[in-house]
Amino acid sequence: EKDQIAGVIVTSAKSTFFAGGDLNDLIKVTPEHAAEFAKGVEAGKAQLRRLETLGKPVVAALNGTALGGGLEIALACHHRVAINDKSAQFGPPEVTLGLLPGGGGVVRLTRLLGFEAAAPFLMEGKQVNPEQALKAGLIHELADNAEDMLAKAKAFCKANPNVQQPWD
Repeated sequence: EKDQIAGVIVTSAKSTFFAGGDLNDLIKVTPEHAAEFAKGVEAGKAQLRRLETLGKPVVAALNGTALGGGLEIALACHHRVAINDKSAQFGPPEVTLGLLPGGGGVVRLTRLLGFEAAAPFLMEGKQVNPEQALKAGLIHELADNAEDMLAKAKAFCKANPNVQQPWD
């Protein structure tokens, strides 16, 4: 039951948090499948919105790269903690192919960073490492390792029981 949880931590057991979707799936969409595909996109957006409005703190514990859909998941969380691994990247690479983030990332990035700061991500597909992501405002905290990341995520949940997105 929701009242019995202190918060939710979204992380990955893999070396990357989430590197996005398979663009080959998008290429396969034909006009006769467009409505079904659009329905799937809307369902994904609804799930991210549900995370935002859960009524409990939701933290993205970014143990590695979060690109495309991975960044969209992270942006739907109230707080983002990333391991300070210089090889990790954060951004919307789909933009370099002429695609805008489809899960609400355009609005979330713009609301979070402001239009001018969001523009390089949304217009150029800018990707940044954890230190740059912290400076840009994409993430809130850096962690030294997985244990530190999870400790910081748990501490945020305990300290912010009634958190909401700044745009809500």
